[in-house]
Amino acid sequence: MLLGLIRHTEQADDSPVSPRRIGLDHLSFAIDTVEEMRAQAQKLDDLGITHTGIVEHPTGDAIAFHDPDGIQLEFYRLTVQT
Repeated sequence: MLLGLIRHTEQADDSPVSPRRIGLDHLSFAIDTVEEMRAQAQKLDDLGITHTGIVEHPTGDAIAFHDPDGIQLEFYRLTVQT
């Protein structure tokens, strides 16, 4: 499990769900392989769920999408050991 605590200097906008509002920003689900990442992207496509596709980050790859309430969810594959 990885818990990230972030302090934002900008204020939250007026939307009900904002990554700058106090509370849950997003929730990540760990993925082990690039093949599993591709399979999850395809599953989201099959379900008609808009997502970012696989995006490379300095420490891993992610696919971000939103639940019906607008909360960001993501699949994340760690590529750098911390």
